[in-house]
Amino acid sequence: MATDASPHCSHFSGTDTLVVLERMGEKSADNLLEAINHSKNTALQRFLFALGIREVGEATTRALAQHFGDLESLEHATEETLQEVTDIGPVVAANIAAFFRQKHNRELIEKCRKSGVNWPKVERSSSF
Repeated sequence: MATDASPHCSHFSGTDTLVVLERMGEKSADNLLEAINHSKNTALQRFLFALGIREVGEATTRALAQHFGDLESLEHATEETLQEVTDIGPVVAANIAAFFRQKHNRELIEKCRKSGVNWPKVERSSSF
């Protein structure tokens, strides 16, 4: 079961770190850092999709975000609770639960948070 997380939440210390790269001037480094910092503000469903959980696509991440409202609730959800979400059956529920049980996936999520990746809490949908 391939459930490795795919986003790489890197932390750059500043322009000086990037300027040493070939063809990277100070202005280019500033622009890159600004783009990186801007991309750290995302939506929960987009972050979940970027994790690359097996058999979990955009529609499923949207449903998960709307159902749970925050990552902490989703991380602790049981397979039975996950199956309460529209269009999530036992196989996908097992993949999601297995993903969050893996230590390296939890560590990656924590690394992303510490590097400044964030998202607003989602208002939970009452239709679930």
